[in-house]
Amino acid sequence: MNSNPRILFIARRYPPSVGGIQTYAKELYTRLCQYCPVTLVALGKEPLFHLAWFMPYAFCAAVYYVLRHRPDAVFFMDGVTAALAPFLRPFTPARFAVTIHGAELTFRRAFFSRLMRAGARACDRTVMVSRATAALAVRNGLPAEKTRVIYQGIHAVIPANDEHRHLRDRFERAHGLDLREYPVLLNYGRQVRRKGVAEFIENGVPLMRDDIRLLISGSGPAQDGIRAAVKFLNLEDRVFLLGRLDDPTLAMLRREAQLFLMPNIHLRHDAEGFGIAPLECLYAGLPVAYFDVDALGESLRDGGFRVPPGDYPAFVERIHKYLDLSDEDKERERMRVQAFVRAEYSWEKTTVQYMDVFTGRD
Repeated sequence: MNSNPRILFIARRYPPSVGGIQTYAKELYTRLCQYCPVTLVALGKEPLFHLAWFMPYAFCAAVYYVLRHRPDAVFFMDGVTAALAPFLRPFTPARFAVTIHGAELTFRRAFFSRLMRAGARACDRTVMVSRATAALAVRNGLPAEKTRVIYQGIHAVIPANDEHRHLRDRFERAHGLDLREYPVLLNYGRQVRRKGVAEFIENGVPLMRDDIRLLISGSGPAQDGIRAAVKFLNLEDRVFLLGRLDDPTLAMLRREAQLFLMPNIHLRHDAEGFGIAPLECLYAGLPVAYFDVDALGESLRDGGFRVPPGDYPAFVERIHKYLDLSDEDKERERMRVQAFVRAEYSWEKTTVQYMDVFTGRD
């Protein structure tokens, strides 16, 4: 195949919609454009009902593109868009590839799961974001010989000192919180049940020292449960629900916080396929405490502080143990985790591996 292939890139999750897959899609698309011509068909809206028009639109746009421009590869950014693959296949001999991010193939609605499995089987290559995801996919009927694990590249913005101070001062005025007065823990991302934030508030926060402050950013279907847990336990002075914050503010908080928390729980139909937010924190030098659930143990490995799933006393003990370190030992930990993620998850390596998929060199 052409070493400089023309690629049709189809994504149902893409900015300005917010989330880990959206970040992944934009970064990958941007970097692929540095290697070859890429045409993007993307949905930048979050609610699921937009799929009702986007999927027919994406199919029609794809048919037009493959007939007119004859791409070398068609890439489906997730299992949902790959459901188009069997219907698109008669129109083009292009190489098809899809990325599977987690539990997409085990959705509760069997009809949609079958559509996604059929779509993935129609692809020449199924890229998995982790070995855990690959094992899940094979258990659900995808041929192992078609799978390829490619870890996502990680990059996180780190503001300059002057900008950092400005962002910190603005945040402190807005929220009435002095970030240097208390030990600060951070959690951000799309708030869904598998993240385990409500469960941690109920079972972990009451075990923590009273001087610790937990900052939670993001929105999603689990948000009401998180808010209810904070209110029920009267934790409003210790747990701050910040809603969705912009990227510069999150970048500032990654420098100000002591630890990022990933207290995930295992759900059969919603696995954590990789874990982008904690790796962003490691990139910026913020250590992560996490439950060893789904793919987190694989992606974070020794870059984070691993805790057995559901052991909230051990999780809190791990938090306290880190907070009790000297400033010098904390700085060594920050440098260690930063070096780990920057060595293991470079976007250059990820992009080259995808190019191998699209050109058939894999």
